[in-house]
Amino acid sequence: MDAFEFGVDRRSSFIAHRNWRTVETGWRLQDWHWTYILKLEVDGFWSGIIRPPRQEGVFIGRFSKSLVEARGDLFDAAERMRQN
Repeated sequence: MDAFEFGVDRRSSFIAHRNWRTVETGWRLQDWHWTYILKLEVDGFWSGIIRPPRQEGVFIGRFSKSLVEARGDLFDAAERMRQN
């Protein structure tokens, strides 16, 4: 199981996930076989990358929002990927 499979509010759980780690360029979450990366660009925008199991990273988009909002947007993008 992963963070998407339990909890009443999965989006909030993802945003507040205790395993978010600070990395040199932003934030990273390794949730079982999925990797989520938010990279802070020099212009202040957040770039979101999702790396599904056994695949290369998938560029999701750029967010000019707070870190919390960017994590929420990253969650929404991951949910869309899982449904396709």
